Amino acid sequence: MNYSVRLDGKVAIVTGGSRGLGAAMSRGLARSGAQVVVARRDLARCEALAAEIRGARGEARALRADAADTGSLDALLDATYQAYGRLDILVNNAGINVGFRPLSELTTDDFDRMYAVNLRGPWRSWARSSTS
Repeated sequence: MNYSVRLDGKVAIVTGGSRGLGAAMSRGLARSGAQVVVARRDLARCEALAAEIRGARGEARALRADAADTGSLDALLDATYQAYGRLDILVNNAGINVGFRPLSELTTDDFDRMYAVNLRGPWRSWARSSTS
């Protein structure tokens, strides 16, 4: 595959970055030269993917983050800035669908959890990263 877009020197965070589309985006960003922070609640999965990326001569680090927890997102951004001094690309990939049910069947707690992960988390990450 030809990777014509180069991201050398760019720093990227991918939330939900160790599985599915997030893992594919993490790998693709690294292949294009970006330094990738793989973030997810499951640190072991993040570490495994970061090791795979480094094994393919990419630059990656694993950090635990919960997209529903603003403190966790703040810590993710702080750790990224501390490690790399910058953030150029923010991929808010983390998302959930509680129980894969219609919205009309969700409890208030289900809705609040989905809102926190799918809307508040990405907004918070973007708002904080755009002011740093």
